[in-house]
Amino acid sequence: MKNTHLVLIGIAIAAVLGLLLLYISTADRPKDGGSEHANSENSDGEFPDIEVGESVEQGGYTIERLPDAETEHIAAPSLNRKLVRPNNMEVAVFAQIESNIAETIAVLKIEDNFNAWMNLASLYTIAEDYKGSEEVLVYLSKKYTPSWQVFANLGSLYGTFLGDLNSAVTNYQKAIELLPQNASLYRSLHEVYVALGNQDKAVSILKEGIIAEPRAIDLYVVLARYLKSIGKLTEATAQYDAAINQANNLGNAELAAQIEAERNQ
Repeated sequence: MKNTHLVLIGIAIAAVLGLLLLYISTADRPKDGGSEHANSENSDGEFPDIEVGESVEQGGYTIERLPDAETEHIAAPSLNRKLVRPNNMEVAVFAQIESNIAETIAVLKIEDNFNAWMNLASLYTIAEDYKGSEEVLVYLSKKYTPSWQVFANLGSLYGTFLGDLNSAVTNYQKAIELLPQNASLYRSLHEVYVALGNQDKAVSILKEGIIAEPRAIDLYVVLARYLKSIGKLTEATAQYDAAINQANNLGNAELAAQIEAERNQ
């Protein structure tokens, strides 16, 4: 696809700054404990390669641009946003982000390109223009058929940067409906429920994730740690035991030993 290098540049900067749209703390996951799942990017580090008028399979469903007759009333986000350099961001880094944004906008002036819009939303988030990122992602949610990546990134944006936890819940739920096998979505929604102080849902969403993807050992461990933190020690031990059994079933004795050691602490 044309200009996919823009995506790689944006992702590289995101990695340097430590701003991941699908945020998961590695402290909440056992080493090598997660099963393999799709992320916002494909295996080459690129966002879904979607051209106007074409569709692509991802997560067992198709994403495609909706007919213009249905969406002609939906205005595209302005491509003339004025960015302000965050005080904690180096001038050179901000200049690079502005350059990448300019290149991405050049693509969007030629065609309405899902890939480029996703990249622009990422760049806005890195530049701490969270409202700009929100505007782009909401536009994609209306202009294209549902995409779990769009809803997951909206969930992260609302939960991490905009402080709208209820909207974060709504968008993570939509993402899970579209790709229920993605364990990271359950972890992210769990963290939102924890922030909301809803213990029941913080527990139940992880259990739902385990049912959807029983090989995701990290979900058992996150659940065990959370149950332990709220004083439900017997239930926590049961989840640790389940994680150990899963690790052994998958032939990962080292991971099983690691989880067992944590359980016994």
